[in-house]
Amino acid sequence: MEKTQKAALDQLTRDQRFLDRHARAVGTVNQSQARAALDELVRSVAVHQAEQRAAVARSSRQAARLRAARKKLRYEHLQPIVAVARGMAPRGSALATLRVPPTHCSDKQLLRAAARAALFADANRQLFLDQCFPEDFVDRLKAATEAVRETLIDAQLSRPRSAGTTRTISVLTSRGRKLARVLDALVLMRIGRKTRLAAEWRAANAAKCATRGPRAKRSVHQPANHDKEA
Repeated sequence: MEKTQKAALDQLTRDQRFLDRHARAVGTVNQSQARAALDELVRSVAVHQAEQRAAVARSSRQAARLRAARKKLRYEHLQPIVAVARGMAPRGSALATLRVPPTHCSDKQLLRAAARAALFADANRQLFLDQCFPEDFVDRLKAATEAVRETLIDAQLSRPRSAGTTRTISVLTSRGRKLARVLDALVLMRIGRKTRLAAEWRAANAAKCATRGPRAKRSVHQPANHDKEA
């Protein structure tokens, strides 16, 4: 949840607490459609907030799985094949051109390098078997490549749901800010504007943004002292 959304939700929950705590003073405000809408809106935001947290946790797990899949593909499969290809294949052959992409390469680059290695290694299988590679080393490379690809697809499928939840919360909190203005009018009409209770309500219903860090102090310019003798 973004800071502005959290600030709006905090405002609405403060309104709820005030209305519950001072039910006698606000009277029929608690039976109004605005109060019912307030409770429903806070409930809806809480539901979507839980979905958002679940989406963030799911995304974190997927990122961890992707890192593990990339690492396995690179170090357990691709790197040994490239090492043998560069060290044992004839110079100038296609096999000798195989490379392991940089550590922080894109997923697409890693998958492309793995597919190319599988193609050339399969065409020169005996060279690797002579170095005691397992019989199914190409199949293992392809399986590790597919594991990376499937993890990427899972991440792409879940991303729109997370974005949709964020947009929904944004719409709800925007409605909440309008609702807070309606409640402000209803409450102050009931309790009056110059009472101590009105001041408490205004504090509860105030839209409080996240505090910013302290501003950097401006450097004070010291004027040159022209009174001294040369």
